[in-house]
Amino acid sequence: MHTYSYVSSQAAWEESGVPIALGHKGKTNSVTPTDVPPGTSGLAITPEGKTLLVTNLYNDSVSVIDVASRSVKSELDLRPGILNPSMTGVPGGEYPFWITIKDGSKAYVSSLRDREIDVLNLSGTTLSLSGRIKVTGSPNRLVLNKSQSRLYVTEDFEDKIDIINTELDTVISSISTIGPDYITARLKPYRGSASNSLCLSPDEKYLYVTNGALNCVAVITLSSPDIGQVLGLLPTTFYPSCVSVSGDGKWLYVINEKNPAGPNPLEKINASNNYVYRLETSSLLSFPLPDATTIADLTRTVAANNYFTTLPDPSDEQVMSELRKRIKHVIYIVKENRTYDQVLGDLGQGNGDPYITQFGQSITPNYHKLATQFVNLDNFYTPGDVSGNGWQWSLAAREADYNIKSIILNYSGHGYAYDAEGTNRDVNIGYSTLQERIAANPSTQNDPNILPGHADVDAPDGPNNEEGTGYLWDAAVRKGLTIRDYGFYADQSRYGWSDFTR
Repeated sequence: MHTYSYVSSQAAWEESGVPIALGHKGKTNSVTPTDVPPGTSGLAITPEGKTLLVTNLYNDSVSVIDVASRSVKSELDLRPGILNPSMTGVPGGEYPFWITIKDGSKAYVSSLRDREIDVLNLSGTTLSLSGRIKVTGSPNRLVLNKSQSRLYVTEDFEDKIDIINTELDTVISSISTIGPDYITARLKPYRGSASNSLCLSPDEKYLYVTNGALNCVAVITLSSPDIGQVLGLLPTTFYPSCVSVSGDGKWLYVINEKNPAGPNPLEKINASNNYVYRLETSSLLSFPLPDATTIADLTRTVAANNYFTTLPDPSDEQVMSELRKRIKHVIYIVKENRTYDQVLGDLGQGNGDPYITQFGQSITPNYHKLATQFVNLDNFYTPGDVSGNGWQWSLAAREADYNIKSIILNYSGHGYAYDAEGTNRDVNIGYSTLQERIAANPSTQNDPNILPGHADVDAPDGPNNEEGTGYLWDAAVRKGLTIRDYGFYADQSRYGWSDFTR
């Protein structure tokens, strides 16, 4: 872990001191530590500034660092089976993401995979677990109010804020983050706003929440610490992921995690410099908070940007009604890593450009035949930059907030696992028991406390809080239909091991 100091003479931040080693040395709770290096995600410092807590995302633990000596004094593994051997194989505390400290004596940690807030007691330089608060969504960011009586938690997948009473350590209420009812009432059954960050106004009358997938900030009025509703939505650019408010409560600051990378410039330099993630940047927005009338106008802008108020065309509805009577089978084929124009731009029909076609009729005759004989989806768009995004959009029409944050680091080779296609840290969570996993992949570590159970940190929810069932095949099963899967979300970790002989 690195630390920085502000050098006033140079008006710049510079690294100060040697990095603080957390001591994991490549070991993580995964199939193989070589594929999944250690990673951290959140940190919090005690009020007196003497102790720092750091969440270890892939070690399912929290490190306690003495600031003066810059050394790790203790580390608490959050998994139930490690804390209590009688609970071996019980999920809990995995993928710890954010952390905040109350009164210097208690800490709260969000567990992405196990959908809980872990409550820790801090005594000097040691930690102990005092409780686990279950939530329905995947909790990410946390913020305490000034009196520290309430903890506000953003939840991905469920598009809401949970409010926790910190004396009782229980969830006492929740607030939807999607938008005011006059704009979004008919959208309430749906999920996908990706609520991922929040802050309180200085007077604590407002809560500001970034909805990453809706490209907006929700302005929530708090009539009390436990009751609130969305007043309106403020448009941002691409995927806001962090929000802060000025000390006087008049300005808002928003980090947008992404931007449309645009076309590859084809400059005559190293090809890696033209890669989509090299071309993509983040940005910082700063703007004065608008009045109520302007918020209402901006809310309508967000609604228009996201097609909230768009209704189906009656003629399209009639066509779909007739098709449902006639179609018996749907064959869904996904072409990996190619744009429409690259393959079908020369089709002679549809919205294509033959000038930029690379794999045309002579190379891909089967795709051309399918497009002409059945259906040509020439205007089907998703915001996936790479396969790790595209698979989720193609199969669930949404993406986990954690995946958006982690996949770019995975592709860069700087850490984080490839959790986008049904495995977590190379662990096949399709099998819930250690015996099943070892039978499928002998390289699996013989440890029943590594990601026990079926929970998938990247899997979106289905209707009615059905955890991890937000994919196309889940929707088919809910309708009583049958499916066949010819390769989607296969266990890729099984194909790279020299000792795999099955």
